[in-house]
Amino acid sequence: MAADRFIHWNKSLPIPSREDIEKIVRGFFGDAATYENSPNGCMIVTLVSKPSFPFTGLGGWDRTPYLPEERWIEVFHNEEHADILTRQADHFTSVLAEGLPP
Repeated sequence: MAADRFIHWNKSLPIPSREDIEKIVRGFFGDAATYENSPNGCMIVTLVSKPSFPFTGLGGWDRTPYLPEERWIEVFHNEEHADILTRQADHFTSVLAEGLPP
């Protein structure tokens, strides 16, 4: 499931730089992820584990949704906000994205 999570900057405080955001993201995920900066300015955080569906094998819930091969989160940054974006994410990835500190 795709979702955007916006963190809007408090205008009375200094706006975090892209480097600040990268430090926060790396501090949050640590060795549980790999990191890449894309040409469009997005930081791609790829989790080292594979996607999963918690109801696999349970009666009536045996239709596993489409899951991509990897778990990843995209982090965009501009002068107004950060956008924490998940695409085709399983529940675990979505929960981690929600947990990124504002």
